[in-house]
Amino acid sequence: MKISACSRTGCGDRARKQSGMAVIVVIALFAIMLLFLGITLRSLNHLHQDLKLIERKQLERIRQSEAATNAATTNRLQLSPGDGHYSLSSTGRERVVFPGPNR
Repeated sequence: MKISACSRTGCGDRARKQSGMAVIVVIALFAIMLLFLGITLRSLNHLHQDLKLIERKQLERIRQSEAATNAATTNRLQLSPGDGHYSLSSTGRERVVFPGPNR
């Protein structure tokens, strides 16, 4: 005859306690995963804001560079068509002709 080591209610309580502990562990792991997800999303949001700021600064720098380039091209030295002298054309309306060598 075989004698059981645990009573009828004793073995069931132990299994139920282990099952309840497993549920608590799973809930704790799920909470940790949600915490990591929240931290990751927050970091991603900060990186997105930093990227927007860098993009704005680069676009402003490009606009300033283009404005300086456009100003420089309107004030460039141009060859005078008549004598071969150089003249400075600031706006296209006025020309200052520098005296050239006598021929």
